Amino acid sequence: MRFTLDVNEEQAKLIQDALELYIRVRIGQWQEVAEVCMVKNDELSGEEYVAQKNRVRPLLGEARAICFSELGTDLCGSYGVSRFADTRAAYDVFQVIRRELSWARHPKGARTLDFDKTTQFSDLPMPVCKKSKD
Repeated sequence: MRFTLDVNEEQAKLIQDALELYIRVRIGQWQEVAEVCMVKNDELSGEEYVAQKNRVRPLLGEARAICFSELGTDLCGSYGVSRFADTRAAYDVFQVIRRELSWARHPKGARTLDFDKTTQFSDLPMPVCKKSKD
């Protein structure tokens, strides 16, 4: 069974960002939860941002240690995207969207992995994402 989803550039970016956060949470990179929440809070000064981040990190470390005991409370370590079937599949979708958005925004390309050919991680068929003609 296949599905087609027609989205604009902003929606594609939101899907890409959601997939990236999902992958990071599943592989134990829980510091990204704080980053996503705090970056969106434009009301924080630089000092407030650092103070809030320093309060949140130990709490996230404790929660992560409950879910992924082998990773412990130090937020620096994590699994790789290949660890779980769902993260492999999500990473495939993430890569395809990231690459297509990058080429659509910068048709001449650039020297970043965003423009590289995607590498399949899951056993599922690779998704297809193509910029449509407006």
